[in-house]
Amino acid sequence: MIVLVGIAALLSPMLFQAVPLPDRPMPPSFSAAEKSRLQREQKVDNRIRIYMAASDERQRAVQKAMAERNSEAVSVILRSWIDVLDYSLEDIQTNAGRKSRSKALRNYEIHLRKAVLSINDLKTKGTYEQLEEFEAWLKHAEEVRSRVVAILFPS
Repeated sequence: MIVLVGIAALLSPMLFQAVPLPDRPMPPSFSAAEKSRLQREQKVDNRIRIYMAASDERQRAVQKAMAERNSEAVSVILRSWIDVLDYSLEDIQTNAGRKSRSKALRNYEIHLRKAVLSINDLKTKGTYEQLEEFEAWLKHAEEVRSRVVAILFPS
């Protein structure tokens, strides 16, 4: 029994190693709080939850900017959101590994699907000038979502 405990103690750091963030620097579109939380977090599932919260925050910000008819803010937020999606996808692709069907990743895919539907609805309420920006964001977000689906359900 003591031998098993000793072996488990030796192997546990190898089994539960912290997975690093992607090598490239975090985009400036992350807030200081988001950067700090991501840098402190060792588990990829917990970072996925942070990415989902950041994405949700940007979704609400786009909705608010659309309600205020602030087209400049909408453009800035959509670009920021793309940076968040790209960085999260890079982290997930690098570190998802054998736990690729985690609950956090499934919830993130569901969140992305709902966000795409929400922004698609907002697109119809925007100006003609915003249409191209919305279309570019929708295309990019759907591409990220499809890659997450591919990680969840490898063929």
